[in-house]
Amino acid sequence: MKLVWTYSDRFKKGSWNKNTLASHKYIQFLFKKSIKEAPSLYEKVVFTDVYNFPLFQDLNVKLIPAPKKEFIFLDDLKFDAAETIDGEFIITDGDLFIKKELKVPSDFKIGFECKLECENTFKMKLLMQKEGIDNELNYWKGKSKFINNLGLMYFNDDSLKNKLIKEYRNTQLFFSSFIDKKYKINKREVLFGSAGCCMFTYQFLDSIDITPFYFLDNNFNNFDHLGGPRKLELLDQFSNLKDTRPFI
Repeated sequence: MKLVWTYSDRFKKGSWNKNTLASHKYIQFLFKKSIKEAPSLYEKVVFTDVYNFPLFQDLNVKLIPAPKKEFIFLDDLKFDAAETIDGEFIITDGDLFIKKELKVPSDFKIGFECKLECENTFKMKLLMQKEGIDNELNYWKGKSKFINNLGLMYFNDDSLKNKLIKEYRNTQLFFSSFIDKKYKINKREVLFGSAGCCMFTYQFLDSIDITPFYFLDNNFNNFDHLGGPRKLELLDQFSNLKDTRPFI
């Protein structure tokens, strides 16, 4: 199975936090560590800008060029990679460390790290509904607060994957045309990806009665995700390397 990392140094947005303060070198350190430590049974793939290829050429990975375009949502690159790659594969975050093979039951076509309720994302959804997204895209109706954490994304059905990506593009288009154009969200560097990406996947799949597989429920000890406040846990290890600076 392919295991895919999506890397870009072109997107750093949001209020000051451990994700935005960490230097590009530290993020690259996490990605390389994640790639090196992942089980060798996977075919390892990095999806990134061509100019970043040299960062990963010594890691025995397949390099796939990412398209040159502006980001709309934080996880755009993951959906771009999913659009490019067919068959069975997993897309993983660069700060997620896989210790053992991730087991996925054969009857699941799609999966994510976990699902959770998110009040802040729900507020973004209400703004999108205020601007009429639920009138154009029916799966944006309702008051659900659930989102899918996209730290891991599993695909094993090209038809379902392509339907998901098609509607992702429709959500992007509505956001750009009617929300970002009015509120200048990307210009103000405000993160909106948890709605456009994480909540979108939950809303759409729920609307077509597809239940995803959730890795956290079934592979709890097989991976470790340094997301959110844990982002800088390996800073001491990184700082012991030569010519490194922990912050921008």
